[in-house]
Amino acid sequence: MDHEAQVMQTIPGGEVVLRGLSLKRLSFDSRVMAFPVEARDASPHMELMTEWRNLEGEHYEVVLGVKLGVNVEGREVFRVDVAQAGVFRVSGIRGPDLQWVMGTRCAKVLYRAVRKVVEVVVEGSGFGQIELLDLDFDAMYARETASSESAGETPPPRMH
Repeated sequence: MDHEAQVMQTIPGGEVVLRGLSLKRLSFDSRVMAFPVEARDASPHMELMTEWRNLEGEHYEVVLGVKLGVNVEGREVFRVDVAQAGVFRVSGIRGPDLQWVMGTRCAKVLYRAVRKVVEVVVEGSGFGQIELLDLDFDAMYARETASSESAGETPPPRMH
């Protein structure tokens, strides 16, 4: 399939197109024997990180890092660390709108890929099925931007 045909979204005055995906980092660590983890017993914790850079012209690389750990009875059962990258062609979007697109629209596309990687790795390691819930990247970006502005920082703090 031609990636150029994968127009993610037309935004007033611009367009975002996914050109390619790559898995930058994947690690899985478990210090216990695999066993199915019941949802009621599990205490998951997740960290997200988004970075982006201009490659050339309208092409940008966006990297979404996700660290997911699951504890049962206060003991970490496993940890997955994934960094998923995507190359996006972004036309007609600049300044704060560009930061918003990278931190929301592009991150959401990458999160779909991260979810699949995590699900396959965890289930393949014998811990049963895991389903990462949808995230509201718009709300997270708004919170991050608001907290940066109230602290006198240039928002958003984890985007560059």
